[in-house]
Amino acid sequence: MPNLILSSSKEVFEIVIPKCNIGRADCEITIPDASISRNHAQIAQTQDGGFCLSDLGSTNGTFINGKKLKENTYYKLAIGDELTFGDIKVVFEDNTSDSNNLIGSFEKVDNSNSNQIISTNKNTQINKNHNTHTNKNTNFVYAGFLQRFVAHLIDGGILSIAGGILYFICILLFKGNGVLLYAPLSILGVWLYSAKTVSSAEGATFGKKCMGIKVVNLEGQTISFGRATGRYFASYLSGFIFFLGYLIQLCNQRRQTLHDIIVKTIVVKV
Repeated sequence: MPNLILSSSKEVFEIVIPKCNIGRADCEITIPDASISRNHAQIAQTQDGGFCLSDLGSTNGTFINGKKLKENTYYKLAIGDELTFGDIKVVFEDNTSDSNNLIGSFEKVDNSNSNQIISTNKNTQINKNHNTHTNKNTNFVYAGFLQRFVAHLIDGGILSIAGGILYFICILLFKGNGVLLYAPLSILGVWLYSAKTVSSAEGATFGKKCMGIKVVNLEGQTISFGRATGRYFASYLSGFIFFLGYLIQLCNQRRQTLHDIIVKTIVVKV
C-alpha cells in the first residue's frame, strides 16, 4: 500500500488509489499547515502500476528533487525521490511495488520542461510503520531561555562593534550627513545579518552557533529567507511591553517566543 511519511515526525498517510489529492483541508490527505494550499497537489497511479505527481495550482509550489513542477502536469516518481509541498517535506513509499516503481518525498525544484519526467533515485531511509494518520512527537530538544539569551548577547556585541565601525566610516566620508546615512544602513545591516544567517543551511547567527542552537520550522527544516525576514521584524513585537514576547517562552512546551509563534519556527539544540 503506498503511503506518504512526514520526514520529521514519521507520521504516515495512506494514499487513496487511483487518485489522491493532498491539501490543507477537504482532501484525501490533509496536512493542516499554512504553507500548503487547500487543494495543493495530486498523486495518481499510472497504468503500469507506478505513481506520478501533479501540482494543482498551489500558492507555494510543489517540488521534486529541487525542481519545481509546472501546474497540471504529471511527473513520474521514483523510489527515494524527495518532494516538498509548501514547507512540508515527506517521504512517499509504496510497499506493493518493487524497487523500480515510483515513490517520493518533498523538496524544492526549479522550473523545468513541462514534459520532463523526473525520476531521481535516492536511498532515503523510511520508517516502516503503516498506521495511518498517527501523531507522534518529534525528537527536538528545544533551546532554553538562558541559551537564547546568551546567544542574543553575543550577537548584540558583534552588531554593536560593526555598528560603531559603520558610524565612524559614515562620519569620516560624509561628515554631518553621515548620521542620516548611518540609521538606514544600520537597520539594513542588522536585518540582513539576522535573516541571511538564520535562513542558511546552519540556521543560526554567530551567537546561536556558539550556543549550539539553531532556528528551524515546525518540521525541523531550514526556513526560507522570507520567513527569516518575517521572524526578524516580528521580534520587535516580542520586545514590546517589557519584553513579554520573549518571556512567554518560559511558559510553553516548545519554548517559543512571540515571534516564533507568529512565523511558526522553533529554536532547537544542534
